[in-house]
Amino acid sequence: MTVYRIRQDLAVLLVLPIPILTAAISLVLITTQQPVLVALAVVYIAVSMVLAIRMYRRVRNRTLTVSESGVTVQRDAYRIEAPWSEVVGIDRKRRQGLLADELVLANPVVTFVDAAGKPTRVPKAAAGHPALQRIQVSFYDKSWREGPIGDRLRALLQPSS
Repeated sequence: MTVYRIRQDLAVLLVLPIPILTAAISLVLITTQQPVLVALAVVYIAVSMVLAIRMYRRVRNRTLTVSESGVTVQRDAYRIEAPWSEVVGIDRKRRQGLLADELVLANPVVTFVDAAGKPTRVPKAAAGHPALQRIQVSFYDKSWREGPIGDRLRALLQPSS
């Protein structure tokens, strides 16, 4: 069994808008040279940094587990599990502005739990949402085609003798 965390460079990219926006707004507030707005900018920077760190940790908590029997991905509020026989295709799509290689699953088992296994609230838009049938493997392993995932998929696609 191999467990992957979401790639560190992607986690940083997903969190990066928070510090950039904070810097821009704070710069505007500080250039006013009004003590109240400068103090507000300092508080805003501190709160934004705490939020960015929390978001980074949450993103890095996402995992992809690859085993002989199948794949499991743990996202923020749900888990998707599927045996290898349920992988029906591989797609390349843009996700959050990034190009992602995705495994397309026929009938995965979706469980609404967090990384600690505690039940989470089922979102209203969850029913039939395509994200529940896709795993962005390239977000976890850049060279997934040469690793255990690619090996397993090649073994499935080879005709049995």
